[in-house]
Amino acid sequence: MRKAFIFLLIVVAAACSKEEFCIQPSAMAMTMNFKTYDSTLTLVDTPLVEATVFNLDTAYFFVDNALSLTRASVALKKGQNAQTYVIRHSNENDTVLIRYQSDTNFISNGCGYQTYFTLENATSASDRIDSVNITSERVDNLNTNPHLEIIYK
Repeated sequence: MRKAFIFLLIVVAAACSKEEFCIQPSAMAMTMNFKTYDSTLTLVDTPLVEATVFNLDTAYFFVDNALSLTRASVALKKGQNAQTYVIRHSNENDTVLIRYQSDTNFISNGCGYQTYFTLENATSASDRIDSVNITSERVDNLNTNPHLEIIYK
């Protein structure tokens, strides 16, 4: 009986060990590319001059006064289903509204949970923006391609 108790104690102690291999959850970043059509109607990167990108809902700045910006990575907020981003360049503001769903994924007991996002809709009411296209719906840091293309006129 005593051997069984000692064996059970060792098994329980090993099961509660915190030495489990863990891939730590990381912040999810949604990437947006800035594009325009050239003279042959081919989409090309367009650098935004003296550009600032910030979240209108949280007033968090992701890029502040970059000399030439063709791509920006921004965070989506878990527990929300929409965020508004302001892209300021050439002394004018453009706004982009992103609608999305949050998805909590279990990693492990030691690591906890990770939130992924699925983009549903992206719009802009700016006169300078031609369209906003979702090029990759899933924001999970496994995809290195941009999630949005913001196409300027």
